[in-house]
Amino acid sequence: AAASRGARVVGPAVYRVDSVSVHRLRICPGHFVELRSVGSLRPVATRPSEGGAFRAPVDPRLETPEATIRAVASFCDGLPRPLFFGVKPLDAPDLLTGYAIAPPQHVDEDGALVLESPVVANALGAWFALCPKASRAELAEAAAAAARRLRLDQADLRGSLVFSCSGRGRAFHSADHCDSLALRTALPNIPIIGCFANGEIGPPPFNELGGRDLDANADVMGFTSQSVLLRLDGATLD
Repeated sequence: AAASRGARVVGPAVYRVDSVSVHRLRICPGHFVELRSVGSLRPVATRPSEGGAFRAPVDPRLETPEATIRAVASFCDGLPRPLFFGVKPLDAPDLLTGYAIAPPQHVDEDGALVLESPVVANALGAWFALCPKASRAELAEAAAAAARRLRLDQADLRGSLVFSCSGRGRAFHSADHCDSLALRTALPNIPIIGCFANGEIGPPPFNELGGRDLDANADVMGFTSQSVLLRLDGATLD
């Protein structure tokens, strides 16, 4: 499989999650959902502009998540939509990829950020927006990596099934057929069939947490392109 969302870090900083509390919300008799409330964030790396290099901050003060959202809006000349928050282990080697991202549920009156996804104190945290160019590059890289891991060459491939979010297509890329063309960047002339969907079932996107694991569990995703490579029986895993 090859999956892409095109999430990239936005805003002036990457943070350490400083405080988290957990709340159980009853949604009906016998059923609860756990919500995590992120109370404060501390910058661990900042940059002066989009595309600038991240460096250790001079004065890493605690900030409320609401204040960091305002900083993103100022940095980007407007708040990117949709906006995601991502977390990963503090000791992870790459500052910009490998996050588990999720849409925020809401911001409380005290400026805390409420998430339904797992988040713990002392994790790395960052804000993400979706980038069409980054998504196309991610999908091409994911397809090439899958073909290498499966030891496939063009002759082994029988085609690909592609399921893309209905929020993608021309509305996202400003052009038609961009997801299929990205696949063909890595796998030229591969036959492709698929459809748009309102929720896609598949592995995490390639540049997100777990996205490079061929055995990653499938889940219901959003704003992704999910591609299944069809091969001849007998191909072996690397």
